[in-house]
Amino acid sequence: MFENDSKIQRNSLIQLWMAQGLLHPSPGESKDMKIKGNDSPGESKNTEDIGNEYFDILLQSSLFQDAIMDDYGIIQECKMHDLVHDLAELVYKSESLTSYLSVIDNTLEALHVLKFSNIEEFPDSIGRLKHLRYLDISKTFFEALPKSIGKLYNLQTLRATKCALKEFPKELLNLINLRHIHFGERTKLPQGIRQLTCLQTLSYFSLGNEIGRQIEELASLNQLRGELIICDLEHVGNREEAEKAKLEEKTKVCHLTFQWTRYRLITDNNKDNDVLEGLRPHPKLQSLSIVNFMGDKFPLWMIRGSLLFENLRKIMLRGCNKCDEVPPLGHLHSLTELSIIEMANLKYVGAEFCSSLERLLIENCRKLRHLPDGLHAFPLLKYMDISECSTLELIPITQGLKYMHISKCPSLKSILITQDMTSLQTLKIEDCERLSGLPSGLDYCTSLCELDISECHG
Repeated sequence: MFENDSKIQRNSLIQLWMAQGLLHPSPGESKDMKIKGNDSPGESKNTEDIGNEYFDILLQSSLFQDAIMDDYGIIQECKMHDLVHDLAELVYKSESLTSYLSVIDNTLEALHVLKFSNIEEFPDSIGRLKHLRYLDISKTFFEALPKSIGKLYNLQTLRATKCALKEFPKELLNLINLRHIHFGERTKLPQGIRQLTCLQTLSYFSLGNEIGRQIEELASLNQLRGELIICDLEHVGNREEAEKAKLEEKTKVCHLTFQWTRYRLITDNNKDNDVLEGLRPHPKLQSLSIVNFMGDKFPLWMIRGSLLFENLRKIMLRGCNKCDEVPPLGHLHSLTELSIIEMANLKYVGAEFCSSLERLLIENCRKLRHLPDGLHAFPLLKYMDISECSTLELIPITQGLKYMHISKCPSLKSILITQDMTSLQTLKIEDCERLSGLPSGLDYCTSLCELDISECHG
């Protein structure tokens, strides 16, 4: 099914195995057996967990190659080894597995897996495929699905990325066995998604004022895992409404984004403050993004560390224009990456935000005047990118830093390098018109491999 040298997505492959009924527990185990090393109640091994075990076994056995790992050490993409692909072709002795289907007739009713590509019309006869478990309509050109899709009661996975589909029909809610639905942000879900209680993958959830689009739709979806982006949060009225999402119970959601609409009129900052306070997540979270938040202070669960967040590695704050400071994050001992973007009112970043940081990105913070003088106290910081900070005058480069990029900082006068900067490998400075000379201490950078200075007319 995969052409030679093609990239294979881990999750897609596991979902295909599941659709074909290839995932079975080891002898003596059952599908609801508890995951090894997990003592928490209710955490059981499901079919996807078994698929992940299979994937890792094949990877360790060198049947996969060119594996690509994410920031959390999980292999997300790979290729089939050339010899394995040749063997598969020899066994099947058929090229039909790589062809695309465009017509459904009675001879195809036993299909478990069906993938369309580059078609402009979707057949209404799809409803006859009672055994279909995996349907991929990515990269297609039709804008609507027929109502007959609601008859695919055994469907487990629906993929609709990079396609022209505008919205799913309400009949989608009949698919009570649906576990994974992949779609783009522009595709609209039907009202009442709470009915799909088996859902594990739901990348986007856009809110509205209508019944069936409110945040309480998420309450019963406790099987959700992976990434969840909650959009249009301005439709949530207060903390009590936000708490109805029951995010604290969704312990398998690793990556969470809270997103408000960017351009909107707001008269009461306290409303956003109240809503974000009610969106308290579970403590196992690995990454958190807060986008276009118009409150003037961050929630207590984030500042005081009432949640331990022992696994939280990434935080992104973007478009939080009413906040004048970054919350103190020193209690987050696993935090390695912090991105601060388009915070128009940010004036100061304190040294207490995190001592375990490895990557720091600050972009388009036009009132930011000072970076912490104690940056040199962060020996783990390796990557630093500062851009479009028009009032920033001084940037210290920290001990242990390997990569530094500074751009579009017109007020920048000097860059301070300490004697112990033997780790710096790349230094890029561009479009900093008031900078009159090279950073002092550059001669201490004995590991420097790349120096790029451009558009610095002073």
